[in-house]
Amino acid sequence: MEDEMEDRMRQWLLLGLLGATGALYFSAVEPEKGVDLLTPGAGTLELAQTDEPPAMTADDHVLAALPMLERPDMSTRLSVIEVLDGVVRGELGKELSPEAREQAAKALVAAFQSAPEDGPEGLEFKRHAVRLTIAHLASDASRDFAVELLSSTTDSWKREALQAWLSPGAVNGQAIRAKAAELAKTDVVPDAKKPAVIRRALGKKAEGELITLLDTELGRQGLSACVVELQNLGKPELMGRILSRLEEAGMLGDHRKLPWMSGRLLSEHIRVADGADLKRALKVVYLRPRLARATAKAVKERAGHPDATVRRMVARIIPDAVKNEGIDIASGEELLLAQLKEETDPAVKGEIEGSLAEVRKTRPAPEATPATPTEP
Repeated sequence: MEDEMEDRMRQWLLLGLLGATGALYFSAVEPEKGVDLLTPGAGTLELAQTDEPPAMTADDHVLAALPMLERPDMSTRLSVIEVLDGVVRGELGKELSPEAREQAAKALVAAFQSAPEDGPEGLEFKRHAVRLTIAHLASDASRDFAVELLSSTTDSWKREALQAWLSPGAVNGQAIRAKAAELAKTDVVPDAKKPAVIRRALGKKAEGELITLLDTELGRQGLSACVVELQNLGKPELMGRILSRLEEAGMLGDHRKLPWMSGRLLSEHIRVADGADLKRALKVVYLRPRLARATAKAVKERAGHPDATVRRMVARIIPDAVKNEGIDIASGEELLLAQLKEETDPAVKGEIEGSLAEVRKTRPAPEATPATPTEP
């Protein structure tokens, strides 16, 4: 409890200090808009006769805080970097100028280099500095810092830099991508992170590397990550390979083991796939009912397939397509009735009849007719 109160007091003192620093900044730089601290004889009386100082900009907030990163006390540095993080990542951060980003990155790099690693606060500060500088302060200084850490002899800082670089909007560049691609081939990068690092480093050229990685023993997390990154390339022709590998790994029979799947890519794959590839794709849609919305039209097109197993799977998916608004109730009912009329396989007919009953249950109940009052 005492530690929590001390933390709060430090935060309040720090915010007050930042406010005071901002007031000093405006008063010294633009004395006509506040208290003139540079002119002898000027004082608080002058403040009542002048306009209020303008609201501080994002640059002002950041620049006012940077000198306090030089404080030897790690608890103060941690409080300062938390305030900087709030400004940079908040609404004000959108207004931060390139010059202020560069200055902030340089100050954070200097503070990182001077912070000790032999205590929990120093280590926490250094990690926070890496994340904030690389992930949120894109600039020449942050780019150089990223390359420096990725080239260091300390694996833990390489990993911290890579994790920050994978954040949306993080600093980037050819030198960073080259270092990241090189590290992805080593044990420095955990298997679960390799796919994301490869795709960010190689962009559209990552397909070959990711396909090779797909066929290696990555474990469930690594394989899931690889499947996601392959789908992020936006190529439906890769879906057959992806689903086949998931089946090999025993991840295609349980919706809890399935990674994220793209409805758009699955839909395009279902339209052209056949045999085992088509059945695997339909199985995914059945296991993940919400995918029935994006794939409904493609699934409908396979209702007349010559394979009875495929027709049965299509019939099972239609109720989910209706529930998830991929098709309306009337269209779902019409499709199943047409399928039932043509079907000759008893097992498939039974599946269609069950699905038809399920679709009809989704019809809204008719409104009750109000009773006519009787004469007394």
